Amino acid sequence: MKKFTAALLCALLLFTLCSCAGNDDNAPDGTTKVVNEPIGCTVYYPEGWKVDRNDGMLTLLYDTSASSMVSTYASISVNLYSTDCKDYTAYWEASADRFATELKDFKLIENTETKLGKVTAGCYHYTATVDGSTYHFVQAIAVGSYEAYIVTFTASEDDYEDRRGDFDTIIGYFEFN
Repeated sequence: MKKFTAALLCALLLFTLCSCAGNDDNAPDGTTKVVNEPIGCTVYYPEGWKVDRNDGMLTLLYDTSASSMVSTYASISVNLYSTDCKDYTAYWEASADRFATELKDFKLIENTETKLGKVTAGCYHYTATVDGSTYHFVQAIAVGSYEAYIVTFTASEDDYEDRRGDFDTIIGYFEFN
């Protein structure tokens, strides 16, 4: 009976360890953790996204291709820039002026306030035409200590609604290291 109980406990322990193995470093359910040391952040991204670049910036891609003939992607990038701006509003105003001159058909759709980590951030949704196609962009901007963290989501008009929730997930679980 003791051998049976010990074997049962070992099997239960093994089952418990195996079931936890899919949850990478306590990542929230359905996400995978990636740490970017150079810019000092941790991102939890949803299933289906792949890390494309993880060095002085972090880039995630989601394959939205309808066929194998042409590859299309939604992307999320995390960047850190030096800035003299005092807050996200000032940073956005400087960026929006540049976007309006450099991006064709630039149009601000919505701006709201959100959190990036525990820092108050601006969240700006805009559209622009690139190579004849309309793209949606959503940027979360957090500014402090002469640094601006910018998390940018980019998707085609066809893919925007399907992938926007993934951006919200990444923003919701974003951590500064």
